[in-house]
Amino acid sequence: GPSRSVAMAALLDQHWRQLTRLRLHTDADRLDAMLRRQGFAPDGSCALFRWLRTPDAAALHLALAAQGILTRHFDVPSSLRFGLPGREAEWQRLDAALRSLARRAA
Repeated sequence: GPSRSVAMAALLDQHWRQLTRLRLHTDADRLDAMLRRQGFAPDGSCALFRWLRTPDAAALHLALAAQGILTRHFDVPSSLRFGLPGREAEWQRLDAALRSLARRAA
C-alpha cells in the first residue's frame, strides 16, 4: 500500500539516505553529550538509541517517566535505552528532566 510506496521512494533517494544517516549520527552524539553533562556514561548502541548501564536504572526509569520521558528499562544488565528525541522541544524536555535528576542526586 501507500507505506510501501513511501518506503521505496525513501530507499531509492540516495541524497535523503545520506542526510538522514548524518542527522541520526549527529543526534546520537548530541544525546551522548547531554547524558554525559548530567554525569551519565552512555554506551554506544546504534544511531537510533543510546544505552545507559547503571545500577539505578529502575529508579531512573520511573523518575523520567514521571516527567513524561519514556525509556526502555532492562533488568539484566540493569540499564536504560534512550531513543533519540525528534523535535527541539523534546530535546529541551529531556535535558530539563536529566538536569532535575542530577540536582536531586547532588
